Formats: sequence, structure tokens, C-alpha cells
Amino acid sequence: MYWIIVLALLAPLYASAQEEKIYRTKDDQGNVIFSDTSSADAIEVEVAEPLTYHSTMPLDTIRNTETDDTKVPTAYLYQRLAITNPANTEAIRSNNGNLSVSFELLPPLHPEHSVQLLIDGKVANTTKSNSTALLENIDRGTHQLSIQIISDKSGEILFKGIGRNTTILRHSVLHNRTPAAKASTLRTKLVQLFQR
Repeated sequence: MYWIIVLALLAPLYASAQEEKIYRTKDDQGNVIFSDTSSADAIEVEVAEPLTYHSTMPLDTIRNTETDDTKVPTAYLYQRLAITNPANTEAIRSNNGNLSVSFELLPPLHPEHSVQLLIDGKVANTTKSNSTALLENIDRGTHQLSIQIISDKSGEILFKGIGRNTTILRHSVLHNRTPAAKASTLRTKLVQLFQR
């Protein structure tokens, strides 16, 4: 009760302070001083109204609180979609060419949308997951990973996310020679060496 009385008494003082004028002066050293009291060389400063933004979109449209899951609201807004793992420009050793990709998605995926992962611009996986996907049999070398959200009904791209570049280090098929083939190559080289 005590605080209510104090606030009621201080409210008119706060309101009158908001209506007071601001003055700018300079002291003897040339420092600028702002004050609410005027002096002989003071200049009145015009204080503009603060800029504010009021959304015209209802919050329930942004949050997607509809109970009917068959209807996709026109304003279902994704805020963030980004690949979080592997790190950008990371080299991954994967002799089978498989790569587990983690991503961040806000808000969670709508039931009628899917996440697509692309490698060098070609679709590699489409998933309903909100966080991970497996890419299989990727060729060795450096690749650009991209991510996007599509509509299941129309296939339209709804939101493009932040991608990554990654390098796949994979065992070459040229190194898969049998011991007999290696011995044969060694004999051939020895024969060529002694024939010179």
C-alpha cells in the first residue's frame, strides 16, 4: 500500500519531467553540456518522438495456434534455418561417403512442410526432422551444402537457410589393390630397372 501512494505522488513529477525542455551549452573547455535549465548562451534542443513499431499481424498467426492441422496459415514464418554441423570448410573423413548433417530450425517444422538438403545444388535428402539428416555416398572432394524448406503439396521453396562448404575425405578405389596386384607391379618395376 505504501508503494502505491509513493508512485501516485511521483507520477505527476515524472509527467512534468517529460514535458520539460532540454538545453545545450558549452563550458570553458569546449565540452558540450545538456541540461534542463536555460542559461544565457544555451540553445534549445528539439527532442523527437521515439520511433516505435506496432505489428499489424496478430500474434496467433505468427505462433500458428490453429487447431486444424490441415490448414497451413499464410503467415507461418520461419525465423532461422542453418546447418550447424559440419562446421563451415570442415574436412570430414568418411570412407563410405556418409555424412550426418545437423541443423537448427526455428520455429519447428510445420506438418505440411519438409526440409531439403542439397549437395552442389542437387537434392540429396528430404526429411521431416527438425534437427538432423543423413547424406549417403557423397563423392570425395569439396561440396557446397545448402538447406531449404519446401511445401509438401506444391514443392514450392518456402524458406532458404544458411549453408556450408565441406570437404569429404574418402579412400580412393585406386588404393584398393590386392597384395598379388601390388607384388606384380613391384616385379614389373624391378624388371624394368634391371633391363636398363
